[in-house]
Amino acid sequence: MKKYFIAGCVSLLATAASAGSMWESYGVQANPMNAAKIVAATDQFMKSAEGKTFPGKMMLISSIANGADPTTHSWVLLYKSAADSEKWGKAIEGSKSWNDFMAAIVPLSTPTAQVRYALLKSWGTPNDETTVWEGHMLKSSDPAKTLAALDKWWKSAKGRTFSGEAHLSAPIAAGVTPMTHFVSVGFKSEAEAEIWNDALETDADWAVFLQEVNASTEYLGATMSREVMEWGRPMAEITN
Repeated sequence: MKKYFIAGCVSLLATAASAGSMWESYGVQANPMNAAKIVAATDQFMKSAEGKTFPGKMMLISSIANGADPTTHSWVLLYKSAADSEKWGKAIEGSKSWNDFMAAIVPLSTPTAQVRYALLKSWGTPNDETTVWEGHMLKSSDPAKTLAALDKWWKSAKGRTFSGEAHLSAPIAAGVTPMTHFVSVGFKSEAEAEIWNDALETDADWAVFLQEVNASTEYLGATMSREVMEWGRPMAEITN
């Protein structure tokens, strides 16, 4: 699993994310037979008057592989600022469309987790055609050294050929966890992710990077998810 973190997040040209950008994730466990109903209820709400005022980007994600985590679906909401999140949350609270959405979703699912992250940095090319996401949980004892190792790898010949996107985040509110950073790595398909990861096995710069990043970073695990549907603004507007 460790190679998936490196393969995705270290092989990009760095671009800074806007200060204050953040995201939230609301996870639930649902019966597979109810998946289509969850999508339909979400789409109906986002097409309502209140849904159309959403100021960021929303993605409905389904889990492909996430270990013991019972989450089957997550709503991931990205904002330019926490103020945008708070303002929209207050605006939709108590509205008919929101109550209708809750009335549809609650019988279909059981909540699993709510988390909030600060978006620290983005690399590569934000693309709304991204459908497969790898999530990598890290514990860094020296963030400066961890980022220095990443920057060195991004400048390598192989690193500059990566065509996906990645985002480095830090938990603001994620409960009790040893994680200090979360890396989201996006691809257009699982096949694209596999080809990229396999291509790094014989890269010399890659081997150097592994030595350097392991000196300051403990790898805690990974998940893989698929985007089912999205709404709102383009990813590039939120992350750049």
